[in-house]
Amino acid sequence: MTRKQLLEALLTSESPTDNLLSALAEFGWDCEEELVLLRCDHVAAVLRRFRKGGISAQNVSGWADAVEARDDIGFEEGCEEILTDVIYELANPELTRSLSSETAAEWIYHLELQREGIPEASSYIHIRGKRRLIPIDEELFGKVTEISESKRIPPEALIDSWLKEKVSEAHQQV
Repeated sequence: MTRKQLLEALLTSESPTDNLLSALAEFGWDCEEELVLLRCDHVAAVLRRFRKGGISAQNVSGWADAVEARDDIGFEEGCEEILTDVIYELANPELTRSLSSETAAEWIYHLELQREGIPEASSYIHIRGKRRLIPIDEELFGKVTEISESKRIPPEALIDSWLKEKVSEAHQQV
């Protein structure tokens, strides 16, 4: 495989990170140009795999560590700040916070907003791949906001998670 193919496999997490890093070591560390771009959807896909149990928090950290600070990997235009932040946090859980289902959901939410160009202050809820504006009683939303702040997750992501749980429960009862 070429260096670029190995980097693309790393970004999509197609193969074990250690195997890819061993193969990439043959090319040396320094590179004059960015051969591939890390996109928001790359990181979101890894985090979704984590939430589904397909990859451990340690593997996510190892993947982020492998991606962090490589000269041959650039960041998607317009997403540099969020990608820098998420990769740093995932690569350094001992310095930031441990990866959990809730923190993964939070990052996925922010990555999707960034990718779609939706302002952070939006009140959209992700349902079936589309965003829908759903009115919520102001007092109830205040309580949800308090809970979401204590969990350090956006209220929209918390509501989305709760709705998915309730729909799943209702579906099982049918």
